[in-house]
Amino acid sequence: MNLKLLTGVRKLLFLTILKNPGITKAQLCAFSQARGGNLQRIGHHLMGLESEGFIEASYVKKQGKFGYFIAKGKGKRMLESLQISGQILNQEDNIYEKKH
Repeated sequence: MNLKLLTGVRKLLFLTILKNPGITKAQLCAFSQARGGNLQRIGHHLMGLESEGFIEASYVKKQGKFGYFIAKGKGKRMLESLQISGQILNQEDNIYEKKH
């Protein structure tokens, strides 16, 4: 199966979740606001990534909130596709294997 690569905001959210497993929606909104982003669209993009199987929301006991993680199946395949295409430049960017 050939995955269409993520681009734009969806790619940025995916990579942010990759680098910060368990990040909450509030933290993602703060990150977006710091970049001058549109807060109303964060939920829309997160729902899209989740419904397509690239990310999953899970309860993080330490934080007492739901956090986002890269999904093991389709999310991991997307990560590999981004690496092959050169959009993730080095292995240090692939912290998925180290954290999960």
